[in-house]
Amino acid sequence: LPCVGPEVWRQAVPDATQAALFVQQWASTFIDGSFRFGMKTPMEQKPTAAGCELRFRPVGTPSAKMMDELDEGGLEFIAEKTDEGCRLRAR
Repeated sequence: LPCVGPEVWRQAVPDATQAALFVQQWASTFIDGSFRFGMKTPMEQKPTAAGCELRFRPVGTPSAKMMDELDEGGLEFIAEKTDEGCRLRAR
């Protein structure tokens, strides 16, 4: 999945700020090499103001290649407050 595109998941949350902090901490734990849930493809995460981005780093990708240059796909988690309430989205 590219980091730009249709939404793949949405959930109402009580507080957008707390949801953004939660997903940042979850992603940090998820990417840690000792807690990978059996994933074979290396990933990188970058916190954002509203959540975080997860991107795949295929085996053999030069380590000098920056996260923004990775184009193999990933997910972006966005916590936001709207007129209907707060939500956490993945796209």
